[in-house]
Amino acid sequence: MDLKDVIAQAVGLQPELRRLLIDIVKNAESGGPVKVAWVDITGKPATFAPQIGTTATTAAAGNHTHAVAAITGLQTALDAKPNKAAAQANSTATDIAGLVTDFNALLAKLRTAGIITN
Repeated sequence: MDLKDVIAQAVGLQPELRRLLIDIVKNAESGGPVKVAWVDITGKPATFAPQIGTTATTAAAGNHTHAVAAITGLQTALDAKPNKAAAQANSTATDIAGLVTDFNALLAKLRTAGIITN
């Protein structure tokens, strides 16, 4: 007698539960996925109230902030980010000398911001 037969003959088992258990065993034996319909799950609560975060392992509700020092590795990551350079206007050069001037102005701003070095 296999497990399906034992379940099928179980006394006091609701027919829906008996059918569900047989389906689960059948799918498990065939290597197929075990699927359980939501309606077949009994004893579940009608609603699932959110858990408000009160510990390090629960989510915090609403808007909240953390100090940079409270987040492991954040300051190091921020320090490693490149700075922003000052805005550079689009070139209006009409000759090579004008392009060289505009390009050198851009390079100077990138150096000042620490994005590139000399």
